[in-house]
Amino acid sequence: MEKPSLSKVVHTLLVTDEPLVQSDLANQAGVSARSVRTAVVRGNLG
Repeated sequence: MEKPSLSKVVHTLLVTDEPLVQSDLANQAGVSARSVRTAVVRGNLG
């Protein structure tokens, strides 16, 4: 995953006040669901 995708996922998590399912996080971050899964695995965000 490119770093911009990881940054978008992290930014979305930081500015969101409610829990998000993977698909909502992907939509709000403007990335694919696969990028979200990769961010969780590589960034240990889960």
